[in-house]
Amino acid sequence: MEPFDIGPQGFPICVDNQYLCVTTQPSGAINVYKYGKTGRAIYVDDTGRLLVSFGGNLKYKKEDFTNQLDGVAQNFILSYSPASNTLKIYYNGLLQKSGIDNDYIIINKTVQTNFIPRPRGVLTAEYFY
Repeated sequence: MEPFDIGPQGFPICVDNQYLCVTTQPSGAINVYKYGKTGRAIYVDDTGRLLVSFGGNLKYKKEDFTNQLDGVAQNFILSYSPASNTLKIYYNGLLQKSGIDNDYIIINKTVQTNFIPRPRGVLTAEYFY
């Protein structure tokens, strides 16, 4: 099977009599949404890891904190509270690990890095809310 571009509008598919919409993100990740207000968002990242966000009408958000990197700041505030297990933080394109002994922790809407991002770095967040 040849690869093809899904595009930002996505395309519909039918699985077990359920109609779904498949879309892609700029990172190459794939999102699958069930049509209707009671749908579940299913997220497959670019490494093939599957994350399922339970609940209805979850939305995808990507935020860029690059303009806040001043060589001092370690706290970055998200626009929304991320749904459980959906937050991904990237620093200079590398996926960071969450946890007190890893790269960052999340408290409510605040991401606190365990390192000081450099001013010319790139810090982004992706999540469902």
